[in-house]
Amino acid sequence: MSRNGTRNVPSGDIATHDETPSFWVFPGPHDTGSVCRMGSESGAGRVGGDVRLRQYQRDILRRQHEAARIARRLLIVLATGLGKTEVMLANISSAVSKGYRAIILAHREELLSQPAERLAARGIDHSIIKAGRPMRLAAPVQVASVQTLARRPQVAQQLAAPKLLVYVDEAHRVAAASYRQVLEAWPEAFVVGQTATPYRLDGEGLHDFFDQIIEGIAPADAIAQGWLVEPRVYAAREPDLTGVRKRGGEYAASELEERMAVLTGEIVPTWRRLAGGLATVCFAVSRRHSRAIVEEFTRAGVAAAHIDGETDAGERRAVLVRLACGELQVVSNVDLLTEGWDGQSYARPGVPYVPLQAMIAARPTASMGLWFQMVGRLTRPGKGRAVLLDHAGNTRRHGFLRTHHGFSLDGEMGGVSIKGKWRPTPLRRCAVCAAVWPPTAERCECGGELGQPREVGKRGGELDLLEPQEATRRKATPAEKAAEYRRLLGVAKARSYKLGWADIQFQIKYGHFMQPKAKRRVLDELGVRARPGTALREGAGRLF
Repeated sequence: MSRNGTRNVPSGDIATHDETPSFWVFPGPHDTGSVCRMGSESGAGRVGGDVRLRQYQRDILRRQHEAARIARRLLIVLATGLGKTEVMLANISSAVSKGYRAIILAHREELLSQPAERLAARGIDHSIIKAGRPMRLAAPVQVASVQTLARRPQVAQQLAAPKLLVYVDEAHRVAAASYRQVLEAWPEAFVVGQTATPYRLDGEGLHDFFDQIIEGIAPADAIAQGWLVEPRVYAAREPDLTGVRKRGGEYAASELEERMAVLTGEIVPTWRRLAGGLATVCFAVSRRHSRAIVEEFTRAGVAAAHIDGETDAGERRAVLVRLACGELQVVSNVDLLTEGWDGQSYARPGVPYVPLQAMIAARPTASMGLWFQMVGRLTRPGKGRAVLLDHAGNTRRHGFLRTHHGFSLDGEMGGVSIKGKWRPTPLRRCAVCAAVWPPTAERCECGGELGQPREVGKRGGELDLLEPQEATRRKATPAEKAAEYRRLLGVAKARSYKLGWADIQFQIKYGHFMQPKAKRRVLDELGVRARPGTALREGAGRLF
């Protein structure tokens, strides 16, 4: 048996589990079961009675079912706001109904309470494992603090079961020692990670922890279909970070604070001009920096508050409730609201919810993952507009949300290594309105001429408008190329062609052969162990 739970078989055979795990929801066109009923007018299925699944969520469930034939550890990728939790609950509902135990692992209070509330709403028996709370280990679903289980390994051992499904929320953190220790207690479990940023904060990949990656709808498509809101971005040039040291791949906060303090006075007037009156979250460098920003807002007559990881949990919740209800206009935080925060879950019953519509980035980050976790707080639908005020140069450093797609388990995006090699393209600035465009744009929307690609921004803290625009001929992403290669393999199988036919057709379309690692990943996903000269006939095994 290999590390990912597949059988070692000779070349030409298909590697599969002895039995595809029965709990996987497979929303096929004829599925009329209670877990995922299909065929409604909107094209959505229902999970657990009243929860509807969108088409792209159903697609993930289908791909999970197929991948489970050859892999025990899957990584699900969906941008923030696209409903990773609903996909998770669909599988957990099915697992529990078929005798499985399910465990949700998370590292923060908000990531424990939100799925617990949704489980309760669906009537699914569950318990929370966290220091200071009573445990009920007999419950079929456990929502568990990874820190608590790491400190109490005997509890993790008690949760082991022959039929066990483990979900790792915010799975880009799985390399932490606490996660490693806890997961080692369940070597035979099926493990599913879910995240919007499928790489570690330092840019390294997650191939040591997962066998296959299942990437959902691209952010650009989700924006086009109305599932996400694309914020209007105003950004300055990158602040001068010369000499600022990095620790663990990130800028040292103590040195950043000094560099960013000079821009604190620019934040409030910029907010008034571009986002005044909108519910806003601000990401600051340090507690002192965050409190200084709040003082500037308060002095200007704007209701604002500061929270961080050391703020009392009750006070923290009270602040977020006040923001959701419109009593506060600005909340500034430090390393707190980057994950697991859904503002609507803090709305008071009977009080109109005020959606988050603006974000202030006052903290530069070297981590692409951290940046897109921040941006994700602003992209949930249900708001008229969204405004991102980037005083830290992060958009220039890491790019736009719509380009954040096409990942591999090796820490690549768009076929390029995220760690140290990926760079956003230069931008062109309009001479008339100061809007900034990618280099592929020929003319600004206002009709103005675009200058040569250059660094963005004006002196001081004044911001320019940045507008993403895709090239006329966009390059296919690795995920799109992989999907095309799967299609070609299906044609080859149907016609009893050899494997090399799919390779040649791929080369004709894209001008190059499939990258070896990407090709092997697709073949492994489909369970193909055929040599290049082997015809893909029924006798060679089942492709799909």
